[in-house]
Amino acid sequence: MRRLAIAAASCLVLLAGCGGDEATTTSAEDPIAAVTGAWEGVLHQKATAPFPVEVSINSSSDPAANVVRYGGAINCSGTWRYLGTDGASIEFEEVIDSGQGGRCKGRGSVTVTPDGAELDYEFSGGGVVSRGVLREAVSEY
Repeated sequence: MRRLAIAAASCLVLLAGCGGDEATTTSAEDPIAAVTGAWEGVLHQKATAPFPVEVSINSSSDPAANVVRYGGAINCSGTWRYLGTDGASIEFEEVIDSGQGGRCKGRGSVTVTPDGAELDYEFSGGGVVSRGVLREAVSEY
């Protein structure tokens, strides 16, 4: 009987210590928390004039909630599908579904890396590499 009481008490102590920090649990459940929101910037790509980008990142499970629009000579839009993380970097697959043309590739890889209040951006796909810095958008589109 005494062993049962000691075992029960030990279990209660262990359970009480397993509550964890809710913020830690939340961030582990939302791998894109550091980059969620509306962002904008100017991108640079070889043999193309700098061009604007706007992206709204809202979901690690629903690509339709992550909408990207490229302006200038690129002039297309699509979605980003969350792929995973690599250290502080967050990786997405980009699929262009509107305005796809010669300068706008249909599919590629996008990596964003938080850098203070900004995101370092890099796209690669179809033999093209684009880079730039994104800042929090003034208003969500």
